[in-house]
Amino acid sequence: MGRWVGLCLLLILAVPVTAASTTIIALDDTPKRILDQGELSLLIDPTREMTLAEATQAWQQGRFRPLPGNLGLGYRPDAVWLHFTITNPADKTQSRWVEIAVPYLDDIRLYHRGPAGQVVQRQAGDRLPQSQKELDYRAHAFKLDLQPGTHQLFLRLQTSSSLSAVVILWQPDAFDKHLRSSYLVLGLYFSLLSTVLLFNLVSWVVARRRVFLVYSGYLFLNALQWAAINGLVSEFVFPEQPLLANLLLGVTLSLAGALAFVFFILILELKRYHPFIYRFSQFGVAASLVTALATPLGHYQTFAPLLLMIAIVASFTMPWPIVRLWRTGVLWSRLLAVAYGAYGVLLIWNIFGTLALIPFDSWNIPIGMTSNLFHVLLLHFAIMLHYRRAEDERKQALETAKQAQQAVLLEKGFRQEQGQLLSMLSHELKNPLATVRLTLDAMTSVAGDEPRRQRIERALSGLDNIIERCSQANRLDQGLLQGQAVPVSVEELLADLVAASHAAARLSITGLDRQLTLHTDPQLLFIVLHNLVENALKYSPKGAPVTIAISRQPGSDDRPGLRWQISNPLAPGLAPPDPERLFDKFYRGDKAQGKSGSGLGLYLARGIADTLDADLSYRPEPDRVHFQLWIPLTSASTS
Repeated sequence: MGRWVGLCLLLILAVPVTAASTTIIALDDTPKRILDQGELSLLIDPTREMTLAEATQAWQQGRFRPLPGNLGLGYRPDAVWLHFTITNPADKTQSRWVEIAVPYLDDIRLYHRGPAGQVVQRQAGDRLPQSQKELDYRAHAFKLDLQPGTHQLFLRLQTSSSLSAVVILWQPDAFDKHLRSSYLVLGLYFSLLSTVLLFNLVSWVVARRRVFLVYSGYLFLNALQWAAINGLVSEFVFPEQPLLANLLLGVTLSLAGALAFVFFILILELKRYHPFIYRFSQFGVAASLVTALATPLGHYQTFAPLLLMIAIVASFTMPWPIVRLWRTGVLWSRLLAVAYGAYGVLLIWNIFGTLALIPFDSWNIPIGMTSNLFHVLLLHFAIMLHYRRAEDERKQALETAKQAQQAVLLEKGFRQEQGQLLSMLSHELKNPLATVRLTLDAMTSVAGDEPRRQRIERALSGLDNIIERCSQANRLDQGLLQGQAVPVSVEELLADLVAASHAAARLSITGLDRQLTLHTDPQLLFIVLHNLVENALKYSPKGAPVTIAISRQPGSDDRPGLRWQISNPLAPGLAPPDPERLFDKFYRGDKAQGKSGSGLGLYLARGIADTLDADLSYRPEPDRVHFQLWIPLTSASTS
């Protein structure tokens, strides 16, 4: 039975041809000939069950169509048949090698009918162990000894990835040279990737920046992906496990895609500057991971084109980050923009060819690999430049922080010395002042000396007041002014203020029922109000009234409280104080230097107000000054 089938096959192949018109290849001295000028004809087999006899019959019937270029059908599960004719016009046998220069095709069958009608079948593909291949080579090649005459060749191709092929006819010596040069170029290419990968791993170990780790992972997977696409994994990593090598291509391509999306999210700061692109990139990460999971289940051919379409859409969003980076004017940003743009253009070209959106040619794989060089070289240099600058800025910030810390310590030392000086002055001056006051009280009043005695008394009171404020400021700085909340009668507090004032007649008190009771520290609140009242009396025109207005008013957090507003007109020649410095320690306005004072009153008032959980603010008008003190009816911080 087998002999009859073979005899029928020979008879079919021997039938005169009426096939599609293609260019017949006549052997000459050309070392390399790519069959992309109409030498090939094509038949698609959707059933994937067509036999050689059926394919031959279809060719004879003219059902093969001329293929004007290389084979490029994208991701489809069909089998395809290619046919080409070679004539040897010489009177001797010539050797030629036929290369199918796309390593990732699963199953390749070559049927060769010689001039005598004999049929020889050869097999190749990445599902074949390396030891069973006709040539120990990363792609697929067949050695042909072509006798004088006409040779008919059929190629049957089937794959679980992109159905593309470049068929090349080589002279053996030329193929050997190509073999050596291609491995040299690939060795240099992957050496570069490995060097950059190691450099980024070291950078991650040193700097602990996530972008270096992500980029290292991307480079590793990307290198494996291109090694698998170029057949190096089948040749060197899994030579006798072709299924593992085949799976590795789909898995590494998908995972490299996921890390590429993550890397560009980080380096382009998409979340901050381009939220929509950021969300789409997240979708790209998810699609890449789904494709990686689907590959071992046999669905790579279904999911891969969807993933590549997502990559195309992502590439069309590149102009926005590129324009933003370029407009910064920063060298690293512009390098990143150039690298990102060039990478995107070449990547789109590679993907379009893989999906058969443009004609597939022998440059499709090298273009995809070249796109890598832009981010490996330019982009890597840009990243290094950026993070070196960031590291310099970090060091500068640390140095600035160190200097600031030293300044804080120095200021703290000054404050301690200042506090010690104030404490010493307060202590040393009190005893002499007490002696002077006792002596003054013991003096016998002589007619005409009473005004002089009053002036001395006022001077002593002023000096006493300055000393007391210095002491209070020192205690405030040291955190020693801690109050105790007790019921405080507003009426009694006002009476104490009036009694303590040196110009009580000028005080005008308006507002609510004075029977109201506060829960706060009476001594600290008295200091605040007394300082505000004395400040108003001092810097208002002589004899001008000072108003104390009291009203209920909720605070910013809606707590019930009282608002005390102390208002006075400005004395002639006095400019309103600087609002930014008004509550600073020792601050006095330019026109206030002629009046006695320590510059501590408002500083104390603000500090004690904070202690009482109150709020003290300054509300100036062109010719009047208002200080507002809001205090809660129940003080939380002093209870």
